[in-house]
Amino acid sequence: MLPTRVLKIISLAGFNGDRKLGEELLRRSTNLKDGLRYRISALCIMAFSMYADQIGGLQESDFELTKELMKDLNAKFPTAIFVSLFSAKFNLMQGKVDNAINEFLNCINYQDSWKQIHHACRWDLAWAYAIKNEWENAAKQVLILREQCSYSPASNMFAYAAFKMMQLEDSESINELRNEIDDALRLVPNLKIRYAGKTIPQEKFLCTRAIQFVKSGNYEPLVALLELFYVWNVLSLITTKQTIEPFLQQIDEKLSKANLSFDQIACLLLTKGVLLRNLGCDNESMKCFETIVN
Repeated sequence: MLPTRVLKIISLAGFNGDRKLGEELLRRSTNLKDGLRYRISALCIMAFSMYADQIGGLQESDFELTKELMKDLNAKFPTAIFVSLFSAKFNLMQGKVDNAINEFLNCINYQDSWKQIHHACRWDLAWAYAIKNEWENAAKQVLILREQCSYSPASNMFAYAAFKMMQLEDSESINELRNEIDDALRLVPNLKIRYAGKTIPQEKFLCTRAIQFVKSGNYEPLVALLELFYVWNVLSLITTKQTIEPFLQQIDEKLSKANLSFDQIACLLLTKGVLLRNLGCDNESMKCFETIVN
């Protein structure tokens, strides 16, 4: 799953192996409920399932196993910091957005010394608020991440700009808000970070988009938001009728406009297809994808 260059460096240090075998050994370890390493193994499985698998769109995790482990750990350690974090994330993945938000906020309030846990909570809090169309709250979370978290600052700044874009239609100070958005977009390319000599694909794409938006001086807020959702696989978290329908309505309204570019139309149709698939409307979903191809 890691970049080739990173894998080469790790292999030189003597670390190599089979991910499938590693997962199987962890799975076996969780069968020993009273074992010393049960909790560590369970947390490793949940971390992979809820973060690596979700963000990467791998769909290789055993959801039922994750659900079982989550239920067991929640019963035994309801206020443990990692259990609280994973419980909130699990609720978000199940479409229980309000429950997830409350749990993320509680997790932040449980302790103040381990800021990395705060960052993980705020990362998903931003998506949870965005799924609910609460743009101001979403923007607040990514701005805190931008100021306090060293990971992917360019992505956080682009997300801040995208959430602010979504406020344009309801804002009374449009010019002031546009200036704030433009300033944020100009900062994005300068915040790009390389890890082992490589920029993560999501950040690279968002930097390119920010440069294009600044040069053209023109952007479609909904398209910018949906592209952000797509590269971080946030669409996999929008799974209930209650959360899907508002986005489908916004997409249909934009598609009815005649001044959209092909790229914008393709993005809207792609997202619509994914959301319809999440809703279980496979035939309608396929029509969206076929329209793009044709």
